[in-house]
Formats: sequence, structure tokens, C-alpha cells
Amino acid sequence: MSRRIVMVIGTASLGGAEGQMTRLAVELAQRGVDVRMAFLNRGGPLTAQLDAAGVWWRLMGTPWLPSSTLRRIVALVRLTFLLLRTRPDVVVAWLPGAIMPTLPLARVFAPRARRIAGLRGTIFDEEFRLTAPLLRSAMRRAHVVTVNSAALTELATRWGAVADRVRLLVNGVTPPVERAHPGTEPPTAVVVANYRWYKGHDTLLKALSTVRSPLQVRLCGDGDRSTVEREVAELGLGDRVHLVDTPADVARELAAAQLAIHPSNLEGMSNAILEQVATGLPIVATDVGATRLMVLDGVNGFVVAPGDPDAMSEAIDRLASDAALRTRMGAESIRVSEQYLWPACVTAYQDLFDEVTGGRR
Repeated sequence: MSRRIVMVIGTASLGGAEGQMTRLAVELAQRGVDVRMAFLNRGGPLTAQLDAAGVWWRLMGTPWLPSSTLRRIVALVRLTFLLLRTRPDVVVAWLPGAIMPTLPLARVFAPRARRIAGLRGTIFDEEFRLTAPLLRSAMRRAHVVTVNSAALTELATRWGAVADRVRLLVNGVTPPVERAHPGTEPPTAVVVANYRWYKGHDTLLKALSTVRSPLQVRLCGDGDRSTVEREVAELGLGDRVHLVDTPADVARELAAAQLAIHPSNLEGMSNAILEQVATGLPIVATDVGATRLMVLDGVNGFVVAPGDPDAMSEAIDRLASDAALRTRMGAESIRVSEQYLWPACVTAYQDLFDEVTGGRR
């Protein structure tokens, strides 16, 4: 009998962690693993990928209910019945909002299941002021806590994880249908980052205001873009910076670009960078999270300190002004991406499931 895995996350929206977990479920199912996915709060476009692969999924939440408290209660009741009905061998919950309710419920209602918590980025203390004890308890009692960058190991232990239960499992990537042509002139840079305060758009725009080389920059992301629009106008960057309408066709934007910029102040293992590397783009990125695993400074791009617009401007200028350098670094990016292809990623998770279940199937 196939091992039974229940995977839980907040939403099926187009986020980095959500996309990774959905793809992991699909890849596991294609290897014959019995995978069930549960979305606690709301659905989204990623469910189409699960449907196409024949992966079972359910929305635990009821967005139409007027009370947020009632919505949470209904979601937890449905999740409880899912655990009782499926009797999983492994329960995997990603991100604090899913870890906190899911793993304690699994401990009670699926006691034979091994519990795995997944951290994919930083945890903002202010978001968990009232519920920090619950999150720490869930993390401490997890059989394994996975992180996708070494930088998150300390964060995991600070939030309760037992140090020798933390495992580093990197993200997976699929080679794109179309690669980029970094040597094309004049160059265009692409930035894939949602409009959130920690994504570093302010640093990026300050850097672009001093870039000397001819360069067009296209910003792709979701969220409130009013602050970015205002800063673009104030810095006189309207002729250089273009905010792509949502939802952006990111694969097409990457293939049409000649370099990528990732200005974030906080990160785990950025899926945006991973996709840019796989597309064959040279990258200017900030030294946060797992960036140095994907961007080798001076090899397939340049790594600069977060919040340093001068260093970022200099690195962007170097790539924008040198087509041969972009071509050489783009080829190196493809080589770097080969170690993150999905088959190896899925095998690593299957090995982890074997470890925690003692090979039980």
C-alpha cells in the first residue's frame, strides 16, 4: 500500500511556498504516493495544477461566512475529519499559519502520523504576538522541521524546533520551455517580487536612479503598488521602470529579459531567483537567505548587501553595459540550476518520509 501523505497550507494562491508545495504534491503523486492537499483559508489558481494531475484536494475554510472566528472553527473541524478519515502516515504543514493548528490536531486525531513543519521564510514576531506559545509548542513537538536555507535553521530553533530535527531541503525548479537571450541589446531587466515592504523596492528604485547604462526595468508582482508608483514618479524613473499588469506572465517576462534583479531584504530560498537562474539570466541579488546557493558572486551574477543602493547600482551597471558578460553569466546560471531540478528535490522528500516512518508504507 502506498504511503499516505496529508499536506496542509493556507491558500492556493500564486505564492512561492504555495507553488512549491503544490508542485511537490503533483510530483509525489506521479511517483505513486497517495497525497491529499488541504487549504485552510481559501483556494486559488494552483488547484488547477492539482486537478490536472489528479491530486485530491479540499478547501477547509468557508470564505463566505461573515465571522473570521467562525471561518477558523469550521476549517479546523473539517481538517479534523480529514485526519480521522485518511489516517495519514505523514502530515506536512507549511508556514506558521498552517503549522500552528495542523500539527496539534494531527497529534491528537492522527497519532500514528509523523508530523513535519515547513518554514519557507522569516517569521514576523508582531504577527504572532498572541499565538507565539501555540506556534512554539507545535514546532517543538514536530518530528521534523524542514527549512529551505541554512539561514532559517537558527530561526526554526528560536521558534521551538529541536535542533537535531531540523532538515535542509532546497526548493525544486523545472527548466523553462524558453530560455533567455542575455546578450540581446539594449538590455531589459526583470524584477519578480510582490509589493511588500521587505522586498526592497525602495532600494531598487534608488539604485536605478543612478544607473548610467541604457536599461529598461519591468516589475512583476501582486499587492498594493501605490508606494512604488509614487517613488517612481518622485525619482523621475517613469521612462525606465514599467509596472507589469497583474497577473504577469512571468515565464514570458523572464524569457524576454537580459538580466534579473532581486532586491529583497528578507528571504528564505527565493523561487523567483530559482526560476531566473533556470531561465539562464544573470542576476543581481541581495545577500539574504539562500541567495548565495543560487547566485554565485562573480560567476552567474553579483551578490550585494541588502539596503545598499550604491552597490546595487554598480552591479546593475556592470551587467547592463556588458553583453558578453551577461551571456557568460547566463550560461553559468543554467549550470547552477541543474542541481535544483525537481527529481532530486522529490527524492529528498521521499527519503525524509522513509526516515520518519521507518520505511513504513
